[in-house]
Amino acid sequence: MPLEDYAKYWQTMKDFRDRFSAHRESGYNEPVPYFAIAHNVALHYVSWLEKYNTMPSLEK
Repeated sequence: MPLEDYAKYWQTMKDFRDRFSAHRESGYNEPVPYFAIAHNVALHYVSWLEKYNTMPSLEK
């Protein structure tokens, strides 16, 4: 996904969070954003953390 498209998607998600999910702005009547992209971003972030996490484990 090109950076420009992702920035637009991110703004849509942020607006949804700010105006509906977190603050319940009266009169907010936009469609719920498509969450699959956000889910994929979160999965990639977890993969990155697993690969580059250098903190010692608490498990022995």
